Amino acid sequence: MSIAFTLPESITTWQFLGSAHTRDMDHTIVEATTTAHQDLMVQPNMPRFLRCGDKGTLTARVSNTSDKTLKGTGIMQLIDPKDERVVYTSRQPFQVMADSVATLSFSYTPGEQTPTLLTCKIGVTADGMSDGEQHYLPVLPSTEPQVKTFSFTLPTGTNTQINVSQLFPKGSTDRRFTFEYTNNPAWLMVEALHEYAHPYDDCAICQAMSLFSQDIAASLGSHDEINAAIQRWNEEQDNVTMLSPLERNDDVKNILHAETPWLMAAKSEREQKKQLISLFNRDNQKKQHDKALNALRMLQNGDGSWSWFPGMAGSPYITHVVAELLVRSNALCGRHPETQPMLDEAFHYMATKGADLHYLYLCALDHRHPSDSLRREVRKELKALRRDAKSNNISDIYTAAVKAIVLDAFREKGAADLLDQIMSLTVTDRTLGRYFDSYLAPYSWLDYKIPTQVMVIEALERIRPNDQTTIDEMRQWLLQEKRSQYWVTPIQSANAIYAFLRGNMESLSSYPMPTISIDGQNVDDASATSTLGYVKTTRPATETNTITIDKRERHTSWGAVYAQYMQRGEDIEASGNDLQVHREVIAPHGGALHVGDKVRVRITLTAKRDLDFVQVNDRRAACLEAVDPMSGYRNGYYVQNRDCTTQYFISMLSKGTHVIEKEFYVDRAGVYTSGSITAQCAYAPEFCATAPVITLTVEK
Repeated sequence: MSIAFTLPESITTWQFLGSAHTRDMDHTIVEATTTAHQDLMVQPNMPRFLRCGDKGTLTARVSNTSDKTLKGTGIMQLIDPKDERVVYTSRQPFQVMADSVATLSFSYTPGEQTPTLLTCKIGVTADGMSDGEQHYLPVLPSTEPQVKTFSFTLPTGTNTQINVSQLFPKGSTDRRFTFEYTNNPAWLMVEALHEYAHPYDDCAICQAMSLFSQDIAASLGSHDEINAAIQRWNEEQDNVTMLSPLERNDDVKNILHAETPWLMAAKSEREQKKQLISLFNRDNQKKQHDKALNALRMLQNGDGSWSWFPGMAGSPYITHVVAELLVRSNALCGRHPETQPMLDEAFHYMATKGADLHYLYLCALDHRHPSDSLRREVRKELKALRRDAKSNNISDIYTAAVKAIVLDAFREKGAADLLDQIMSLTVTDRTLGRYFDSYLAPYSWLDYKIPTQVMVIEALERIRPNDQTTIDEMRQWLLQEKRSQYWVTPIQSANAIYAFLRGNMESLSSYPMPTISIDGQNVDDASATSTLGYVKTTRPATETNTITIDKRERHTSWGAVYAQYMQRGEDIEASGNDLQVHREVIAPHGGALHVGDKVRVRITLTAKRDLDFVQVNDRRAACLEAVDPMSGYRNGYYVQNRDCTTQYFISMLSKGTHVIEKEFYVDRAGVYTSGSITAQCAYAPEFCATAPVITLTVEK
């Protein structure tokens, strides 16, 4: 008996299994293997792409499974798939011993006129036999789209002139520029309330933050000018005000928003901004306020402590956090009688835990006297604080500021001296304001250095209330942080909003737009949003573009210019200011590269400010293949491997220097040029950096 069947077009080994039996159940198993093959086979090893100017090598594996030596010719044809025109042809003779393999190598250098997509056909013939395969070969152009940015901050009334033509390098083409300006970014602080105006769950912190947001909204609505701006804001629900910064300016970003892992973050922020409008509706305010207030009452236990969630035991930490939010709400918006009984019980509970520094701080903030039962402990703590103030040795700026506030509240000596020590550690910058560039102001989890800044601002307002210049400089740093950050924790947002708006509600006033002109023609500001005062325009570039901003008001505003153009890869130079990127390819032994080597690509990011949602686009050379080709989270960032780029996404990039490394195999000989590498903050795309191309020479 014989069985005949057709095998699929796969060159491999097949296993045949059969079972036979008779009527009386005698049976047997039939097993056989067969190998489907051709005597002559070719398997091309194609690059994923080539760039114009690369001296590329395309290889093919020729297999001889017969029992004799084969001599023949290999041919490579590159064809334009649009019209089937042969662009390039190369022939190579070969000889393959019996039952062995040989390698064919074809060299090709695409030029400027090469089509962007080629069909590559590689075939072999020998002794009347032939085989061949064809694949697509993308060809990337020698020019790249580039974005160079210029960001500016106008802290006071001034005339500013920007020479746009200086942003465009010589030899660049397809030039255009985008100008954007935000007249009153202080409203970004109000927008930060959107995250917590509606609590996520039933935890005590969410309910306290919701109550905090309702109190701020009610306080803002009591100012006629601010209330009028909110009403106009309500009429602009469909404009750019409602967009998350992640969604704006997609046309000037190095990676489209849709290709990033932050789609849900942007959608969430957009929806929360729309919900923020309802926060200023008085009926909704009353309903949400009462709901949060009742939830906090239910979460407070008989001993005055608050539980994190219903049914859980009282927590000293949660009690401190909730009490601080309620006390700061009183300080910012006026004392609220409905929260006073809860605070009285909470302070009674905290007194049972002892007179620690945080308890004394909350007493100072709420203008309370510590419990009489703690007199001895309070005297002992204050004595220690006076001794610390004299030691002239600050180990933690945040704690030092708390100590200064407590000493001042209890009329003890040393508060002013301690504040002097703290302020000696600050640095100033015309754009960023006054802040701490010291390890003594450490980064906290998801909060950067905001808690330290807030506590020092509070100490300044108490001890040196007339030093308004320094206070404004420190508030300016908070505002600049919001420029490039999402602020994902409720405590961080509450801290920053409290420090910025306390005694500073006038910063939300409706300032008139400055006179903005491009090449002498005024920019129409009719489309400017009512609160932020945001305007944006895109123009074709000329050799003499000049932007003039005539600002008379004394408030902080900012903007950016994005120069967009095409430039040859070899002409691209490093650029960047607040964000810089550097790339290097590290050979395994420090010498020449060879096929099969494993190299490391090291990317160094240097940030002069804290940035959220930073995306890095590394346009790699055609001779590199990732050792780990899988996309996913690695060492605090998300990496995405694409055919011609490797992309990195970093949710939070703190100020300083950060290094990313990834390993690649060198898989072909030749001379290859990488594309440029760019790094950009997707939340504030004006912070952008570029590093030039790298040329790799690979020997066999």
